[in-house]
Amino acid sequence: MSGPGSKPLLFALLLAVGADVAVPQPSWVSYAAQAALAGARPHFVPVPRGEGGICDPSALARAVTTARAAGRRIGSVIVTLPDNPTGSSPSPPPSEPCARSRRGTT
Repeated sequence: MSGPGSKPLLFALLLAVGADVAVPQPSWVSYAAQAALAGARPHFVPVPRGEGGICDPSALARAVTTARAAGRRIGSVIVTLPDNPTGSSPSPPPSEPCARSRRGTT
């Protein structure tokens, strides 16, 4: 996919997925607003210190479970590499468990 920048692309993706979104905390200010404009509920998931851009895998799994229990579905996870706003990049180990927790295979 290509487009005129990350904000329009993210908005189009959120509209296409049509489900809630996991948003790393902290994150850029527009991510949650874009989710709301697309009709999705943002679920804020903490980022481990020094691992900017990737949601904590255990917290992501809990967010998915909590959303399901409330009758919601998290259909996408925002990942920023390098992280916006901190500028840090995660190490490979947090990236893999995050992907597994999103697939529900933890």
